[in-house]
Amino acid sequence: MIFHKLNFSNTLVPLIFLILVSFSQTTIAGCDSPPGPRVNWSGCDKAGVDLSGQDLRGAVMIETNLSGAKLDKAILHDADLGFANFSQASLKKLKAKNTRWVGANFTQADLSGARLSGGSLSRSIFKQAKANNARFDGTEFYNANLSQAVFDQAVFTHSVLDLVIAQQSSFVGADFSQARLDKADFEESSLVQAKFNKAKLRQANLVDADLSQADLSGADLSDADILGAKLDQAVLANTLWIDRRRCRPLSVGKCQ
Repeated sequence: MIFHKLNFSNTLVPLIFLILVSFSQTTIAGCDSPPGPRVNWSGCDKAGVDLSGQDLRGAVMIETNLSGAKLDKAILHDADLGFANFSQASLKKLKAKNTRWVGANFTQADLSGARLSGGSLSRSIFKQAKANNARFDGTEFYNANLSQAVFDQAVFTHSVLDLVIAQQSSFVGADFSQARLDKADFEESSLVQAKFNKAKLRQANLVDADLSQADLSGADLSDADILGAKLDQAVLANTLWIDRRRCRPLSVGKCQ
């Protein structure tokens, strides 16, 4: 029996070693690997790289430096880009569905026309970014920083934007229909002609925000701060007002 145990051990040890080596090769980032689906560039420095039009679905780029990179029309479905750096990068018309961007930095990045639907952008940073006509429907922005950025005509329908910081930003014509924006901070931001149909803005900060011609039909503004906010021609039909009273169906510019 001792003889058989020794043979078993001699066979098992090399096998375990091969398994561990194989596992490490598939999990350790290969910074020199070519771009493609499921590439692992975690922690790599890819500043300024041109990935325009590349298929990077399923890629893992956690804490990757992509500052100044070009990802126009790239595909990043189901990828993990947590805490990646996209500062000053170009992501115009990029497509990324169900992608993880938690803590990613998009400072001064250009996401015009990008489609980032169904993903997680919690705690991400979009300071001074540009995302005109971008789509973020069904996306989570919990505690993200969207300050001094431009999101004109962007779509945030059914998204979660609780505790977002979006001071001095432009959301002209943006669509927040049925989104949740509890305790969101839009101080001094332009929300002209924005749509908030059935959106939740409970305890939101709308101080000095411009909501002229915005559609707040059926929205919940209970306990929101609207000091100095402009509501010229804003539609307030059936809106739950800051004092928790329901506005009349024909209310415009003022809750009646």
